[in-house]
Amino acid sequence: MNRAQTSATLNLLSMKDRERLKRQIEFHKRRLQGGLMVPQFKHIREGNPDQMLKRYNQFIDPNVSEDSTEIIQRIKKMQRVLEKGSPQSVSPYIKRKMEQQAIKDKEFLQKNMCPKTLFSAKEKDPEFRKAVEACNVENSVAYKSVAKRYKNTMRQLDPDNPEASNLEALRPN
Repeated sequence: MNRAQTSATLNLLSMKDRERLKRQIEFHKRRLQGGLMVPQFKHIREGNPDQMLKRYNQFIDPNVSEDSTEIIQRIKKMQRVLEKGSPQSVSPYIKRKMEQQAIKDKEFLQKNMCPKTLFSAKEKDPEFRKAVEACNVENSVAYKSVAKRYKNTMRQLDPDNPEASNLEALRPN
């Protein structure tokens, strides 16, 4: 079996995880060059990055240097994780098989998921026992293995859609 055939059995990274790893690799590469990277957070959109960088640089001691071998090792490790966790191209035959398996897995998951209506059941509610049983099924080893396979399959089939492997989207009302 080649790597593409076994990718459904591996833990594939979500799109957000892959993007996060790429940002971390870029950050460490900048560290190797002695530069700083201004943090990019969703809630910090305003402001001038050049001014922020100037402010950060005033606290840098030029006499202190980092261990470049440790940074290089960290970059290589992150690149390996990114490579192993990224979806690979698959043949049309394997893709069809994966799509068929995803349909079966989706049906199994939806059938065995605790419905949204039971989530709010209180202990005194007559539906509470059903909610507990449904949640126990969701925590079974069989359910978790199918859920893991479904998530990996969907990450392989639709790698650029962060919602493709979201199990909550499958939860019945």
